[in-house]
Amino acid sequence: AAQAFGSVYYVSTDGNDGNAGSMAKPFASLNKANAVVTPGDTVWIRGGVYYLRDTVYVKSYQMTAGIHLTASGESDDNRIHYLAYPGERPIFDGSNLLIGVAYDHDGSVDSVMYTSPIVIEAKYLHLKGFEVRGVPMKHNSNSGIYILYSKHIFLEQIDSHHNSGPGFFVNDGRANGGGHYFLNCDAHDNYDPTGRQGDGENADGFGVHYQESGDTTKFFGCRSWWNSDDGYDFINQEFPVVVEKSYAMGSGYSDFGTKSPINGNGGGFKMGESTMGKGRHSIKYCVAWKNKASGFYANYTSVGSIWYNNTSYKNGDRSFNMASTTYDASGTRTADVAV
Repeated sequence: AAQAFGSVYYVSTDGNDGNAGSMAKPFASLNKANAVVTPGDTVWIRGGVYYLRDTVYVKSYQMTAGIHLTASGESDDNRIHYLAYPGERPIFDGSNLLIGVAYDHDGSVDSVMYTSPIVIEAKYLHLKGFEVRGVPMKHNSNSGIYILYSKHIFLEQIDSHHNSGPGFFVNDGRANGGGHYFLNCDAHDNYDPTGRQGDGENADGFGVHYQESGDTTKFFGCRSWWNSDDGYDFINQEFPVVVEKSYAMGSGYSDFGTKSPINGNGGGFKMGESTMGKGRHSIKYCVAWKNKASGFYANYTSVGSIWYNNTSYKNGDRSFNMASTTYDASGTRTADVAV
């Protein structure tokens, strides 16, 4: 439930950022709402399609965003809430965004590689009930929602689809982040056809990466289908993640399963590759079917994961691929792969 004692603002497709943000005179953008909210506040987002065009430069990662959420709550009990208005469906469309077209970084705003419709760089937010879709790409894959150096972001009933990159990408590569909660979220039909790393190489449904300390991120009741790479990918995640009662279907395919991008890996649940021995994940009561590769894949982890009461069938490779190995302190593999 939304915090009862904070201020309340409204955003609408026919609003104006010069308005007061009331129900009668709503804002036009979440960027404006982000500029005024404080802990405990609620932003109601009215239904309709929000065509994102302008971008904000995210200096900490040298990327750009259609919406950049930076205002933070104070705790799990005193969040900032961005909620779909009851009975309505807001859709954030990135198809008209001015995207980053650089092949590599050279340290300036003119060399942006990545653009996302929504970039979250904050603590203690709650987002619920809307869609993010359609961000294009040039040389590099663009995520629908990018969570960057954040803490305790609660995403509920968010649908990220038809983006040229992952549906959701979590980068907690700074100390003491994480602790996010994905509840009943969907990632589907994401496909990056022109990436410099290959056709379909990076468009996972859900990705969590680079964390070494902080709090545990959890997925509950989430769904991934027809994403060109993997359903769930935790490569280079050196901190435990929990996935429960979620599914992955059709990973490694695109266009409603009619095409198989040549570089899409196609794992349902890819739970590696931990080289430092700290990324021991828990995968419980999950289902993987009709994925191009394995349904459940340990991906050369050095520490293993907990696999409990999962179901896997009709996958292109094995139902359960528990490939594991060991690494030295520099991350170099020191043993043959054990399958």
